[in-house]
Amino acid sequence: MNLRGIIVAPVLALAAMTTAVALVPTMEAATASGSISVSPSAVTFPNATVGAACSPGPGCTYAEVTLTNTSAVTVTLTTATASPNPPFYPTFGGTCNVTYAYHIPANTSCTFQWGFRPVHHGKTMGTGTIFFDNGDTVTVGLTGKGTH
Repeated sequence: MNLRGIIVAPVLALAAMTTAVALVPTMEAATASGSISVSPSAVTFPNATVGAACSPGPGCTYAEVTLTNTSAVTVTLTTATASPNPPFYPTFGGTCNVTYAYHIPANTSCTFQWGFRPVHHGKTMGTGTIFFDNGDTVTVGLTGKGTH
């Protein structure tokens, strides 16, 4: 083996590693965590009557939050959950739902709707969570009261 082969191979390997490392931050920047915000961070539903008819009727009430995409790319809402369920549930209503597509373009906002249908009298507290394709999640505090 000659001296040139001993020196050139490690230099080429180092150049390849440097190039690969330089690409990682660029790829991560497009999907940086924390690009979605929610307002308000907690909602209190109007009182709902336990056992009453729902949609329409006094047995269900609804509240909306505003989701804002502060990133430079479109994000997609992939799913939402509520706990406990019942009485809380994501309705998937609001302006985020346009023809069953939940895309939020860069630097825009839309609304997302939660529902409350009480199963017992009194106050219930819970949490709603919304998940996005870029790995972001937002949580919302949920409070409702079932009445007679």
